[in-house]
Amino acid sequence: TYAILQEKLNQPKAAEHYYREALKINPKDSRGQQNYASFLCRKGRYQEADVHFNKTLADPLFKNREAISLRAGVCAMEIPDYQSAQKYFAETIRLNPANRVALYQLAKSHFLQNDFATAQSYLRDFEEVSQHTAQSLLLAYRTERGLGNSRIAQSYAKLLNNQFPGSKEAEQLARLN
Repeated sequence: TYAILQEKLNQPKAAEHYYREALKINPKDSRGQQNYASFLCRKGRYQEADVHFNKTLADPLFKNREAISLRAGVCAMEIPDYQSAQKYFAETIRLNPANRVALYQLAKSHFLQNDFATAQSYLRDFEEVSQHTAQSLLLAYRTERGLGNSRIAQSYAKLLNNQFPGSKEAEQLARLN
């Protein structure tokens, strides 16, 4: 659409104008709602974005529900609204139980609420479907420390340092120890 073109040309005011115009013409256009929601999220207008993500997800015929739920969850994490984020990520997992990004984000959201046991559970699910990243190893380390499992935490620290020695996560780990 013309709004997307304006956004790519770094014309956010024009882009927003065209997104709004398109939705005035056809407010039931789920693709338009999704595009506008993504635009709003990129602009840091998370609560407004949430309204449009919900309009997209309310359309039972919209085909890419997994991606939209995931994107809405990531946007909700920026507010931060962990409960909304968890709702979106749970929907993503319902649609695709092997969605590694949603599993990681669920673990992260629970960790950020000091719910270490639930974070640990989602990290174990993540491990079943994906190789660790530097981010997931650091989160696993911090989660195990939060649970008081220092031996397991150290095994994650060792993996992080061995697999991602120059990463920013390895540097963060060094500051934590």
